[in-house]
Amino acid sequence: MGANGQNGRMVIDELQKKQLVPIAGVRREETAKEFSDRGIASVVIDLINDRVEDIKAKLPENIEAIIFTAGAAQNRPQDAVWLDLDGAVKLMTAAKAKGIKHFIMESAAGAESRDTWSVFDIPIYYLAKYYAEEALIHSGLNYTVVRPAILTNETGTNHVGLIQGDNRVSRADVAAVMVQAVLDKELLNQRFDLYNGVIPITEVGVQLENIESRSTD
Repeated sequence: MGANGQNGRMVIDELQKKQLVPIAGVRREETAKEFSDRGIASVVIDLINDRVEDIKAKLPENIEAIIFTAGAAQNRPQDAVWLDLDGAVKLMTAAKAKGIKHFIMESAAGAESRDTWSVFDIPIYYLAKYYAEEALIHSGLNYTVVRPAILTNETGTNHVGLIQGDNRVSRADVAAVMVQAVLDKELLNQRFDLYNGVIPITEVGVQLENIESRSTD
């Protein structure tokens, strides 16, 4: 969901690179046609106005995972509660009822702590992401929550960081990590911040396991 955004389009491209079959979740029929013209299947869902039962009925059968990159535009922060939070929760609820097992969410670095919300330009966005994360963790779905730092349009490196250093990360690398979550069982039921770094994307799951092991020693 959110396939028409910058990150969503990169996710679609990355899925195709991995020879996975994407279904583009979009809000408008005209956008669906754009994907159709490229030979990509789509589903039109209005996360703000559609009811849970509407969303469930629209979701195609046999979906392996949902990748959620939808988010309020910076010039419409008031939409964050209705899209980033309520829309996400409605989609989770519909996904579970449909039998979909894995929900991969793009959140934001800093969303996990109330103490940091006030330092951001749009604190309501982080509030919405925080409660959407909490809803996902308790939804009964397998989850992966990716919290990117400041997004850039730089070329992807296929490497990322999990500890804050460079407080940026490319959209391309975020998309690659979200698609890796479809493929890598070690990324199930994980949530983590994402930065520029030197960890190969294929090894993110292993690195997270190592971090968890060290923290419990």
